[in-house]
Amino acid sequence: MDRPKFSLISCNFFYPIPIALCLLVARRVFEKYCFEPVGVSLGINPPKVIYNRSNSPLISTLKTTNLLSSAQVSNINKYLFISTTFFNSKSETNHRICRFSRSCWHFMYYLIEFSHGMIILWNKPWLWDIRECWTGYPYQKMSSDIWFYYVINLAYYWSLIIEVFLHKRRKDFTETVVHHVVAIFLIYISFVMNLFRIGTLVIIVLFVSDIFLELAKLFKYLNLEIQSTTCFAFFTIIWIISRLVIYPFWILQDTLIDAPSLILMTPSTYLLNILLCSIAVLNIFWTYQILRVVWKALTNQELYDERSDSEETESEEDCSEKTK
Repeated sequence: MDRPKFSLISCNFFYPIPIALCLLVARRVFEKYCFEPVGVSLGINPPKVIYNRSNSPLISTLKTTNLLSSAQVSNINKYLFISTTFFNSKSETNHRICRFSRSCWHFMYYLIEFSHGMIILWNKPWLWDIRECWTGYPYQKMSSDIWFYYVINLAYYWSLIIEVFLHKRRKDFTETVVHHVVAIFLIYISFVMNLFRIGTLVIIVLFVSDIFLELAKLFKYLNLEIQSTTCFAFFTIIWIISRLVIYPFWILQDTLIDAPSLILMTPSTYLLNILLCSIAVLNIFWTYQILRVVWKALTNQELYDERSDSEETESEEDCSEKTK
């Protein structure tokens, strides 16, 4: 029997990108009109930001070209101001209420999508026996619920990488971009090459610890130190179990050792293994960062966000920010 021919178009390669833009808009609406009011009601002071209504470099250039009328230039400046205000200026992104709102969004997303993934996979055989990921490969049919799960998570990672370039750069900018790019390529390859079974397992394993990280941040921003420390302890334990035990000894062992004996390896499966190993390396890097935070906490050292290049970063910044 001939191997199936895979196509980017048939696998809806471009679907996640417009959905990612919709997620960015939805995120900003939730942050500004839902999470920020909740944070203020819980005692977090709102930022005092004076927006510059004049986008002077661009507007000055448009005026000198004489290609547009003064009214058109004024309208462009107005639209730029509205969009800048809506998507948040860089001067306020480090404020506590903004960080609280971002963590609310990520906590909500990780909790919903982890639960969504577990509900979908609960009756799937490969959740209970990972060798089932290769049964019938590459002639495995993707069900509509798996397709939807893939598209949503691809869109989410696209929104994350867009967000990285919209906000002020942090010290782990390179590592963050590499992580998001690898995640996007990994999901795309498993999507396009019908490796979605192993892909779904990777997503839920990587998501579970982030729920507790974002919850620890939320408690930190609300000055609930005991709850924040407890959640961060749970996060550290779950991170180590999921990313340093389950991920390498369950997923990587299956793709690197079991798969070659069950299927005919192709360039796509080798590329999948390279990307999975790249995530394992990043997991080790971030585990080192987490353990540094734990060590500082145990030795009563001051905790701060080393990634921030802003002078406005508060000393009370969530210590767990360093791991993201």
